[in-house]
Amino acid sequence: MNSFNQDSGSEALPEDISRVVFELAAEAGDGASCARVSKKVRSWVEPILYRRIIMSNPTGTRLLWRTCLDPRSSKSIQYLAKHARVAVVDSVDGGVESMAILKACSNLESLAIWSSFFFLQLKEKAEEFFATPFPSLRRLSLTDMIPKHQHFSFAIFSNLTHLDVVHDQGAQWLVWRWDALATLKHLTHLSVEFRSTSSAAPPELVREIITSSPPSLQIFVFWPCYNVTFDEILDSEEVKALCDGEVDARAVVASLFPFSTEKFKHPVIVHSGSSLLDDWSGKSVGENVWIQAERIVRERRRS
Repeated sequence: MNSFNQDSGSEALPEDISRVVFELAAEAGDGASCARVSKKVRSWVEPILYRRIIMSNPTGTRLLWRTCLDPRSSKSIQYLAKHARVAVVDSVDGGVESMAILKACSNLESLAIWSSFFFLQLKEKAEEFFATPFPSLRRLSLTDMIPKHQHFSFAIFSNLTHLDVVHDQGAQWLVWRWDALATLKHLTHLSVEFRSTSSAAPPELVREIITSSPPSLQIFVFWPCYNVTFDEILDSEEVKALCDGEVDARAVVASLFPFSTEKFKHPVIVHSGSSLLDDWSGKSVGENVWIQAERIVRERRRS
């Protein structure tokens, strides 16, 4: 059995055990430090480092672009295709580089684009990107969309099981056309955040989304509009009806802010923005929104 010993003055560990130790450390978030130990350790942990591609600032995004896509780099474009499985775009700049990186990550399983600049800067290129098939993509989260193309006919949607979008009646580029939802034959989980509406939970819109969804839909997570006051949300009979499964047994209400259990005794999922980011970044958050929603629906059906 091969052994690994970074410090010749200490007893060598079997190489397979050393590799597991470093890989676990990389999974826990210490991958960058581990990669600096030696070339061999770097070869073990780099596939883990590149499994999650998080583009949260322009400098980091451009550095990642140079590392993986610059012709002079030791990495090839196939490296991202081979290893990247999760990607998040949460940057106010760097749209061109972000697009190039995402196109190289052809085997993504989860993608979150939380940057309006991604769409505003790229426009036609963003449309081209959404028309590109991602055969392995199952989870997609969007806070914006390409102007005049708020539909689900693009190839990027075709294999999704989990979809998270924002619907904003005050912004033309975020008024989705829900009729095409029925074409997403694999969709089982749908999450919609409402903005700029006249009430916390417009019932006609909720019904339209649910009835437009494919038969495969199992969970619908509804995020009430926070343009109305917090007390209005708590007092909304529409929200209460959704919480209690009266509108649809699959519909569950979620909130970014804690609800007072003394004032509001209906089941609500509470997740902070940082927790949602961690989940879409591929980090462990315990029970994510989807799992909590599934549990609420199961409990309803048992009662």
